[in-house]
Amino acid sequence: MSRIENKRRYLRKRMRLSGYYHRLPTLLGSEIVVRDLSPGGFSFEVLGRHPPKEDELIQVFFVLDDYVKKGVNKLALVKRWDGRLGGAQFYG
Repeated sequence: MSRIENKRRYLRKRMRLSGYYHRLPTLLGSEIVVRDLSPGGFSFEVLGRHPPKEDELIQVFFVLDDYVKKGVNKLALVKRWDGRLGGAQFYG
């Protein structure tokens, strides 16, 4: 029997959080939905017309759905992009 190993560094939590991002330095951006989140990064769906590119630096904004409703405003590096869905690693 083969054993499947999770090679991720951090466990990801599935969620659906509304947010926004813009590309740096152009400031073109779009609304997004954060689909899952970990301390090291997140996956997201772009709802608008200005998709990011792989290896592009973006600024992302969203509000966590915990009891504190903490706002997240971070730089991230897009690691994966497939047309509508992407993955990014928090940067810096």
